[in-house]
Amino acid sequence: MTKSNKRRFRIKKKFGIVGMLDALGVKNRSIDEALEFTGKIRLVQEGLQTMTDSYFKVMYGKSSEPQFTEILDLYKNSPPHILTFGDTVLFTWELPDTNSPYPYLIPAADLLSFAICIGLDHELLFRGAFTFGEYIQDETVVAGPAIADVASWYEESDWFGIIATPYCSQFISYMDQQKNKFNETLRDFFNETFIYYDVPMKDAHTKKLWALAWPRLNSYIHTIESINTIDWYYNQLQALQIPKGTEAKYMNTEKFLMKTLDKDVYLK
Repeated sequence: MTKSNKRRFRIKKKFGIVGMLDALGVKNRSIDEALEFTGKIRLVQEGLQTMTDSYFKVMYGKSSEPQFTEILDLYKNSPPHILTFGDTVLFTWELPDTNSPYPYLIPAADLLSFAICIGLDHELLFRGAFTFGEYIQDETVVAGPAIADVASWYEESDWFGIIATPYCSQFISYMDQQKNKFNETLRDFFNETFIYYDVPMKDAHTKKLWALAWPRLNSYIHTIESINTIDWYYNQLQALQIPKGTEAKYMNTEKFLMKTLDKDVYLK
């Protein structure tokens, strides 16, 4: 057996949640630009780790619900992996059960929402997509159906934000139909995490998909810190330029921000 064949048999097939984010406007055409981007990404990763640890402790560590305990145990024993290559960030979280990814979609989506918020704190604008399914991953290789699905969609929206791929969206729709069977806490988590939205796409059309309602999560964080989310958002934008031809991304994001922060409106 050749070395390549031996290695192929050592790679474990995985099932889990996969997210892919594109850092908008990052060129990395020079070493200085690459170093600046790397520094910002490290700050985002450090902030994301701190926020994630706190999130799981607060949201899942204080409940006696068996489902919440399982989610917390998975995070402690097998946390998500985050890789960066070029201007792309890859998020993978292997799940223990191929038949029931649904309980894990909410915390995974919240972690991706944190990436949007923390990225803005460091002048990085992310757009992306997430899904779930089979994939393979080791030190040098990431591939498989879930990777292909998310790679097809992570650059298609015209804003900074994160969508569920069409494949994943149909299962979130199923969760939406079944959420009355959830306990009250999980149902509240679902309503705060996802929104069914006419997502602006790069071809100037919209596509009805589930998106991550990251402003709601950011609003929760800054409510604790007594900071108004809308004020925070415009303060972050002051440090950014809007090159001609990119203004639609900012306008689309602003519209989404205002929509998600209207607590009386949930698109169905």
